[in-house]
Amino acid sequence: MKDLTTGHEGKSIFFFAMPMLIGSLFQQLYNTADSIIVGRFIGKEAMAAVSGANPIMFLLVAALMGVSLGFSILVSQFYGSGDLKKVKATIDTTYILLFIGSILISILGIVFGGPMLKLMNTPESVFAQSKLYLTIIFSGILFSAGYNSVSAILRGLGDSVTPLYFLIIATILNIVLDLTFIVVLRMGVEGVALATIMAQAVSFIISIIYLNKKHEVLKFKIKGIVYDNKIFKDGLRLGLPSGVQQMLFSIGNMALQFLVNSYGTSAMAAFGAGLRIENFISLPIMNLGSAVSTFVAQNIGAGENERV
Repeated sequence: MKDLTTGHEGKSIFFFAMPMLIGSLFQQLYNTADSIIVGRFIGKEAMAAVSGANPIMFLLVAALMGVSLGFSILVSQFYGSGDLKKVKATIDTTYILLFIGSILISILGIVFGGPMLKLMNTPESVFAQSKLYLTIIFSGILFSAGYNSVSAILRGLGDSVTPLYFLIIATILNIVLDLTFIVVLRMGVEGVALATIMAQAVSFIISIIYLNKKHEVLKFKIKGIVYDNKIFKDGLRLGLPSGVQQMLFSIGNMALQFLVNSYGTSAMAAFGAGLRIENFISLPIMNLGSAVSTFVAQNIGAGENERV
C-alpha cells in the first residue's frame, strides 16, 4: 500500500498511474486476442456476435462499476486519514453491494439480453450466438465485477502494482483457454465466454486470497462483515454520477451498434475490431484520471489540501 500524501505530487501521480496504464494495455491485449482467435478460427459471424453483444454487457455493468468508484474514493479518504476501521467498513459495504448488484445484473442480463439484442436490430444469423454469449457472461458477472472491485479497493489504498499482476495472470489464462476451447475443443462463442469468465474467476479468487493475507483490516470474513448505511449513501453519492455517465456512454454505443447492425455481419465484425483500436488510444487519459482521483482522495482524507 502506497501513501500518496507525501513526496512530489507529479511524480507520485505518474508512478502510480503507470502500472494502471500497463494493466489496461494488457486488458485490451486479451480483448484483441479474443477478436483475433474468434475471427481466425470460428469466423466473421462469431466475431460479429461477440461485437454485437458487448454494448449490452457494458450498459448493465457500467452502473455497478461506476458506483464502485465512489467506494474506492471513500477507501482512499479513510486510508489517508488513518481511519482503518472505516476502511474496513467501506470494503465490507462494497462487498455487500457487489454481491447484491451482481445477482441483479445477472438476472437482468439473462432475462432481457434477448429482447435488447432484437431492439438493436441484431441480424438473425448471429442472434442465437450473441444471446448465448450474453447468457454465459452474465451468469459469471460476479467474478468480473468482483475482480474490478478488489482492484479498485487496492488502488484506493495506493497499490496500483498488485492489480497489474492479477491482470497479467487473467490475460495469459484467457488466451490459453481461448486457444484450448476454440482451437482444440472446437467450441464456438460459448468457448470465448467461458474462457473470459474462468480467467476472471481465477483472478478474483487470487485477489481475495491476497487481501486476506496482506493485512487484518482487508480480510474477507462472511461472519464478521460490517454494513455501514452512511458509508453506503456516501459511496452512492460519489459514485452514482460516474455510473450514470458510463451508462449514457453505453447507450450511445448501443445506438451506434444499432446502425452498424443494419449493414450485416461483416460491418459488425469490422466495427468490433475498430473499437479495440480506439480503446488503446483512450487508455492514457482514463488511467491518469483514475490516478488523480486516488491522489486527491487520499490527500483530502489526510487534510493535505495544499497538495490537492
